[in-house]
Amino acid sequence: MTDLHDLPRRFLNAVRPPRLTKTGKPWPAPKNRIDDADFAEFLLRMIRNWEERVIGNPEMLAQQRVIAQRCAEISDVVIAVNAARYAVDPRQGVSMLGCARILGVGKSEASRARARGVAIMGDRIDRAGAARFAELQRERDAVTAVQQTPAYVDELAAWRARKAS
Repeated sequence: MTDLHDLPRRFLNAVRPPRLTKTGKPWPAPKNRIDDADFAEFLLRMIRNWEERVIGNPEMLAQQRVIAQRCAEISDVVIAVNAARYAVDPRQGVSMLGCARILGVGKSEASRARARGVAIMGDRIDRAGAARFAELQRERDAVTAVQQTPAYVDELAAWRARKAS
C-alpha cells in the first residue's frame, strides 16, 4: 500500500472487480447508463422504503447498522480517491480542499477523512486479496456480529413475544 496514486484503481477493482466475458475480455459498457442524479433519487426512494421496513421489523436493525456504517465511509473514501486522482492529474478529481468545501468542513477534518479513507481502502484491498467476495463476507460478518449481541437477542425475543400476544 505504498503507492497512493495507484490506490484508487486497486480499491475499485477490489470492491467491484471488472466483469469479463468467457474469452477473458472486459464486458462492453452498458448502452443505457443511468444518470448519477437519477440514481441518487432512486437510492433516496430506496432508503425511504428501507426505513419503513426497519420500523415495521426491528430485526433488520443489524442490517441497518451495516448499511449506515458503509454509507458513513463513502465520504471518506471519496475524499481519498479524489485527492489521489487530483495529485496525479487535476482533471481526474477534486482536491481534498475542494471536497472539504463541498462538504462544508474544514481542511483538518478533510485531512482526517482522507486518512480514514486511505485506511478503509487499504483494508478492503487486503481483504479482497485474501478471498473472493471478501466485501460480501465482511458485510455478512458485521450483520452477524450485531445479531449475536445479547441485547439484540433479548430485545427481539421480548418484541416477538409481545407481538404474538
